[in-house]
Amino acid sequence: MFSIAESITGGMIMSKITNISGISNIFKGGIVCYSLDSKCELLNTDHDYTHSCNGVSLNTVLQLVENICTKFKTNVGIATTGYAEKHYDDDSQCYVAFKCFNSIEVWYILNKDDKLFIQNLNTGQIRHIFRTKKLDRNEFRNYISEFVLKILSKYYSMLKC
Repeated sequence: MFSIAESITGGMIMSKITNISGISNIFKGGIVCYSLDSKCELLNTDHDYTHSCNGVSLNTVLQLVENICTKFKTNVGIATTGYAEKHYDDDSQCYVAFKCFNSIEVWYILNKDDKLFIQNLNTGQIRHIFRTKKLDRNEFRNYISEFVLKILSKYYSMLKC
């Protein structure tokens, strides 16, 4: 069984996976924690820290994935947080965490100019995806949702056990 905490993706992942027949056998539920207060109140992220980083950091996504698993009593969880569009001096960016039992894998995705930079923060491996233009807000959110679905598909057979 797995659970999901969505911030930047705003429920897009859960919407897509609930279109899969039989998913209720392995998907326990999730929470859209879009605002800072919802991250703190619903998923117990550290209030002061969450507000100091505006809810977008490695530490925040780690708290989200741990706490969604605790809340739903699952061993597998996914969490997303980030900026869907430029935020002050920061380009649109996202952290994605995937917890599988006692290990957590985290990716950082940066939407900058005509490139997507995807870094696995566990291995340091970086991929560049070149595009003709920077993704807009909804294109970036959709990309993140599809990225998460690819992660889930790699573990699908294990989750059915």
